[in-house]
Amino acid sequence: MAVPAPLCDVRQVGPVRRSDLPLSAVDFHVSEVVTHLMERPEVQAALAPAGGGGGGGGGGGGGSTAAPAFTDPEDALKSAM
Repeated sequence: MAVPAPLCDVRQVGPVRRSDLPLSAVDFHVSEVVTHLMERPEVQAALAPAGGGGGGGGGGGGGSTAAPAFTDPEDALKSAM
């Protein structure tokens, strides 16, 4: 498939914006995106349930639809990405 000529000229396309890249395209292994996200209060609040507690019911017979219980909020964030 050929690329349209206007898209081949960087002057017509413009700079890359944040909205051009989905978060899932960021490789958290080689970037500091997780560190920066973990500093945000809204992310900390959303991850609070993942970091503490729950998961009860040891053995888990048949809980295939339940979300995995994370003990580390950073692991929960990486899994969400």
